Amino acid sequence: MTRVFRNGELQEVILDILKTDAPMNGYAIMQKLAIELDGSWRPSPGAIYPALLGLEDAKLIKSKDNGGVKLYELDTLGEVAAKSIQRLQAIKERTLKHEPRKPTVGEILIDFTKTNPYRSVKLDNADKKVVESLLLDLSESFVELFGDNVTSQK
Repeated sequence: MTRVFRNGELQEVILDILKTDAPMNGYAIMQKLAIELDGSWRPSPGAIYPALLGLEDAKLIKSKDNGGVKLYELDTLGEVAAKSIQRLQAIKERTLKHEPRKPTVGEILIDFTKTNPYRSVKLDNADKKVVESLLLDLSESFVELFGDNVTSQK
């Protein structure tokens, strides 16, 4: 797999994103990067959070707690640095030369679960059965789409 970011570029891209979309939490930054790079790279917490910590240590960004969620935004030095950064477009152009990464059904379901506003709704027994029925229908749709003996596809 081709390396998407060269040394130091991920932090510069985060600054670039935060100059227009701040404040954002780490997950939102990962989602924004995935969208901006058209699926050619799927950011992970193991890449994003160390980069955010480095930016915070360098006093380029600051974080604030918002109900247990850390929101990141540019600090004064970060605003100055971000004005000269336009890495996202260059990286996007570079990564689009490669075949986009193919997401798995599981990744799509996880993203749906994480972003669905109803994910925390407590269900009574009747509602639970309705949701289980909907998921069974979805599973049957997967069989129609992919066949019934799929273990994994690449």
